[in-house]
Amino acid sequence: MEQNEEMIDLAELARKGLQILLRTWKLLLLLITICVGMACVYEKMTYEPVYECKVTFAISREMNGEKTWQYNKKATDDLATSFSAIINSDVMMNAMLKELGTQSLPAKISAQRIGTTNLFTVSSRGYDAESAEKVMHAFLNSYARAFKITLMEIDAEPIEKVEDAAICNSPDYAKKAVYAAVSTVIIYAVLAAVYLMLHRTIAEEEDVKTKLHSTCLGTLPYVKAAEHGKHPLVTPDGSRYYEMKEAVGQIRRRLEKDAEKTGHKVYLLTGAVEGEGTSTFAANLAMSFAVKGYHTALVDFDLRKPVQKNLIPQSGQEKNEGTQNPAGFRLYEPESDRLQKLRIFLREQNTENVAELLSSNKTVTMLKMLRGQYDFIILDTPPILPVEDAAILAQMADASVFVLKAENQSQQKLIEAMEALNQATGNITGCVINGSKNQISRYGYGYGYGYGYGYGYGYGYGRYSRYRRKNRLKSRKKENAEKNKDKIEEAGNRIKEESIKEIEKTDKISS
Repeated sequence: MEQNEEMIDLAELARKGLQILLRTWKLLLLLITICVGMACVYEKMTYEPVYECKVTFAISREMNGEKTWQYNKKATDDLATSFSAIINSDVMMNAMLKELGTQSLPAKISAQRIGTTNLFTVSSRGYDAESAEKVMHAFLNSYARAFKITLMEIDAEPIEKVEDAAICNSPDYAKKAVYAAVSTVIIYAVLAAVYLMLHRTIAEEEDVKTKLHSTCLGTLPYVKAAEHGKHPLVTPDGSRYYEMKEAVGQIRRRLEKDAEKTGHKVYLLTGAVEGEGTSTFAANLAMSFAVKGYHTALVDFDLRKPVQKNLIPQSGQEKNEGTQNPAGFRLYEPESDRLQKLRIFLREQNTENVAELLSSNKTVTMLKMLRGQYDFIILDTPPILPVEDAAILAQMADASVFVLKAENQSQQKLIEAMEALNQATGNITGCVINGSKNQISRYGYGYGYGYGYGYGYGYGYGRYSRYRRKNRLKSRKKENAEKNKDKIEEAGNRIKEESIKEIEKTDKISS
């Protein structure tokens, strides 16, 4: 059983690693380019030409006064296996050093057999042409005596003149580039694996069930692009952010079912820390309820950093519907005609003793008043870990919804936040995953929006899948066809009515 669980964990680790690679391939490509460039520059800076001087020998052996191919092959085989030992022998080394008049050889000497023939190429390599040529001439003057001492029966005769030393190497940019690219990929993969093992986060609905032991109400998609000066809010008519509208609608429907079973009206929204996107989701959820036809109240209880006044466009005039708010909140209505059933409660003045105000009877009285006037009350509250505001309000709300941004915070921090919220309310309806970058979600699309807590928001469309785009086009064609059909019928009825009126008018004139 433990082995199966371990295999599942490894498979999950590999899958998440692949997701990171797909999301950060541009960064990886940039790192590879930089590393390859640096490797090529290093190769160029450290390049040092090597000069080589070569001469080819014919190896032969005389047996019983005869030199045959078989004897020559046997001699060449012996030399191929023993050449290194001969070169490094004291006899050869002393002879060459004596010839050069130095303490060490200024170039390296080696030999290579040409195929299966009895030909041998001896080369000397050094960092200057003169040294390579000197070592080669020293070898030519010393090899006969060394061979005679070590292998009496082998004869080696040059079949060509000694070549002038020439450069035998060049900067190997291709090899360095491949090495740098492969090394970068390996290091990147190792770092990604370490990051995944150490920084375990919540990314999918299954993680909410297994790690947080809670219900996932839905997943909000991630929008990559951003339009300057605007917010990722679903428009009341649903013409923008269709995928976001579907995701928010799914969560709204689940809360509707929860309200039918339990009678809940007041839902508190909070997250673990800043940056989870609670405020924008609260605005989208409140608009979704209002468009559906519910009398909805959106209360911005983030008195330390209120943001709702900057999200949903308002009429600009304070509403007075015959009730006084004891907690000092002002009532506003959105400017959109489709949001007539939505009311926004804002407290614009600075509040010093926030915790004292929230725990006072004024707040209790305010929420009691809202219960009698609205079908749903959405409370936008600060994150629960930094301050106690959400914990205080959770005791007055019917239920809480925990908002978390996908792959943002560690599992441990999210667990701590869920425990704090559970201790405060004991009734958590579920969690909402925000900013999911998964290509395929349970709703059948791979989009989303990403935004932060506070004033930094970004949005835009992701790439449509072919399947989704085809269905959208079919739906639009069908809608257009129905609209055109209605227009044609309407025009036909109008023409028919005008014809009848014209006939009646003609009959009157005739009579």
